[in-house]
Amino acid sequence: MNNPKFHIHATLNEADYVRFNHTLVWRNKKTKWIIAISLFSCILIIVPYLLNLQPSSSILYYLPPLFIIVSLLWHYTKGIDKIAAKLFRTNNLAVNFEVFFYDDYLEFKGKSSSTIWCYNELHEIIVTKTDIYIMRTPQIGICLQKDICPNGFMDYIDNLKTHCTLSAMQTNCSK
Repeated sequence: MNNPKFHIHATLNEADYVRFNHTLVWRNKKTKWIIAISLFSCILIIVPYLLNLQPSSSILYYLPPLFIIVSLLWHYTKGIDKIAAKLFRTNNLAVNFEVFFYDDYLEFKGKSSSTIWCYNELHEIIVTKTDIYIMRTPQIGICLQKDICPNGFMDYIDNLKTHCTLSAMQTNCSK
């Protein structure tokens, strides 16, 4: 068996998981469109009242749109984070895990499972200020904190990102 280029032992805590989930939710274009259309619709309802173009002068007229705006903003910020935290506490299968990076695949070993992902099967690699997210699908991925990664790993990830996006169909996985 080949020796791995990199071996990372990671521990995922609740804050890391919530940050991972938050990043994925806000990268989703559908989420952004739902919020934008809802806010625009609510503004279209509120503006005539504020300009006094609406015959009804009741304050009740703009409370429902205002409620919708506040609800959406809460749901897509604090609400999503609370759901993610609850999921983490109830399903902590991958709290401690190891990731082995080989030439054309990576191996993930958790407490109760092990899997191999060929690099040509990866959906995306997201690099933030504090973390690296290696995504198999838009919803399934591995969260690695940058501060635990060995020297040279960021260069490897940058090359991997280029490799996956430019030559995904040309790569053959040996596992």
